[in-house]
Amino acid sequence: MAILLPTESKSLKGRLFHAGVITLLLLGGVTMVYPFLVMLSGSLRSGIDEAELDLVPDYLVDDEALYRKFLEFKYNGDINALNRAHQAALFSFQEASLPEHETHGPKWRYTASFAPERAIPFFDADAPLHHFVLGGVHGERTVPANLRRLRDMLVEYFDGDLNAYVEAGGAPTPSWLTVVLPPPRWFDRRYDFPVGPLLDAYADLAAQRPVTERQPVSLSGHFLETMVKPRYGDDLSELSTFPEGGHSFGNSAEFQIPTLFPARGSEPLKTLWTEYVRNELHPSFLLPLRPNGNVLSTSSFYPSGGSRPSKQTIQHADEDFGSFLRTTYGSIDELNRSWLADFTSFEDVPSLWNRWLRGVEKQDYLRLLETIPVERLMIVEPVSMLEWAGPRNLAEREWAYVQSESADLRQQFAARNYVNVWDELAGEGRALWNTVVYCALSIVLALLVNPLAAYGLSRFRLRGGYKALLVLMATMAFPPMVTLIPQFIVLRNLGLMNTFVALLLPLIANGYLIFLLKGFFDSLPGELYEAARIDGANEMRMFFQIAMALSKPILAVVALQTFTAAYTMFLYALLVAPDRDMWLISVWLFQYQERASSSGVYASVVIASIPTLVLFLLVQRTIMRGIVVPTEK
Repeated sequence: MAILLPTESKSLKGRLFHAGVITLLLLGGVTMVYPFLVMLSGSLRSGIDEAELDLVPDYLVDDEALYRKFLEFKYNGDINALNRAHQAALFSFQEASLPEHETHGPKWRYTASFAPERAIPFFDADAPLHHFVLGGVHGERTVPANLRRLRDMLVEYFDGDLNAYVEAGGAPTPSWLTVVLPPPRWFDRRYDFPVGPLLDAYADLAAQRPVTERQPVSLSGHFLETMVKPRYGDDLSELSTFPEGGHSFGNSAEFQIPTLFPARGSEPLKTLWTEYVRNELHPSFLLPLRPNGNVLSTSSFYPSGGSRPSKQTIQHADEDFGSFLRTTYGSIDELNRSWLADFTSFEDVPSLWNRWLRGVEKQDYLRLLETIPVERLMIVEPVSMLEWAGPRNLAEREWAYVQSESADLRQQFAARNYVNVWDELAGEGRALWNTVVYCALSIVLALLVNPLAAYGLSRFRLRGGYKALLVLMATMAFPPMVTLIPQFIVLRNLGLMNTFVALLLPLIANGYLIFLLKGFFDSLPGELYEAARIDGANEMRMFFQIAMALSKPILAVVALQTFTAAYTMFLYALLVAPDRDMWLISVWLFQYQERASSSGVYASVVIASIPTLVLFLLVQRTIMRGIVVPTEK
């Protein structure tokens, strides 16, 4: 019956009433949909913007926000790494701004005709591994794209055999999903990247990925971070005093560490340079020099000269190290035992140029450097070998890359959380398979046991049937939490813990569903059963071909409710099946939330909600028929 008569609905008051009802319904719909849209938007974010509540993430529509997003990816979520490369002083990636198109100050371009092997262009795929750090291999509570690719490469290398990976030198790990790679700190004297499959995979991945994803190792930025800023902050005035003239540094972005000992520099600069070379810098970036030798391939050791070691300098450094090894070990066999190598002579020891030193060989080289005065040491600065002009040009090239690859970057960042969730859910463990089997068995058994019980109570009018129905309804009066401990004790005593039987028992029979089905069966005409009996049908045939066939709407409700109860079961499943191999998706979600970022949690919830939505869409037509058909009868 209509609330308003047709004539009333055409009046002004009727139209206003209809408009008010529609407005309230729209507002109600918005309050229901808006939180879901916020969660959906949050699933597309990462650490840099996960606190924002806009329905559309900025990086999807704004190139500047996409640029900051790329910087977060490239510098592995570490603002200090960005500050070292850009020689900046930012507190977060949100502070990063677009580079200026006009570069002010000196341009540091390499102009010499010689390089020991060849000059390393800005984006050179053949650059030494320790001259850069690959971006996207590490993240806080998230899995960047390159870390995921690194894991996939290891799985391919070892055919999915985790034990083979560990035996080959990989760190002990319970799962491929727990393989992590902290960003290499090549410049740190105390850092030692372990040789093994992880390093090999990292090198292969770095060769495959676009070189724009590489962070150039900036010793100037490291020097500012470790030596200058803790003592002088951003004030470089004391380092810019040169009694005999020379280059002055207006700000951090214009600073580059002197390649040689700054004999013409200020006393603070000399002190910091000496401490840095002796205590902080990794020896792979140092070369010993001979007095009065042609040590540089350019005339100046300051930034404007693009300093790099000469061919003669590298040759002399190798000869000095070879002589030191002969004196220290005496024989090549002793050196092989110490280095775990198989050299045939001391001439087989690789050149120091562009080689990463670790372990015993690093310690031997450090002992050699300790015998050499600081005035005869040379810093090999990777940045000085690049064909670009300082931090500003680095930022400009990154911005140009973001503009040219904006569509691919947006797609990568938007899908990252969903890909990570699916990898963890489907690639490791049995949570997905357990949930599929558990929900399927729950629906089948619920559609068999509950209708059988309801059919018996409806068809045969048993003595005490209403009392039995009252007992079944009384089970709804007790919250499920009250029965958890008794159920746990019974299942433990029966030895059914961590089994599907323990999970299925609470869902096989449901007092409310039996009551609901009995009422539906009672509405079916008795003449149908009498006609079927005359035709020779037995009770089971009448049950399946009459009662069940005519009860599809209510059976759809039973199936939907059983699936929802099984799919969302958490506390009971965690209590009776705590073993990892018996986890359901609900339990897995709880465990995943402990280690994932909020954006990853949003993505996991969105993915977990898809099956319930799909099932509802499949059965909604049948459920609506159950509402409409009785009124038509």
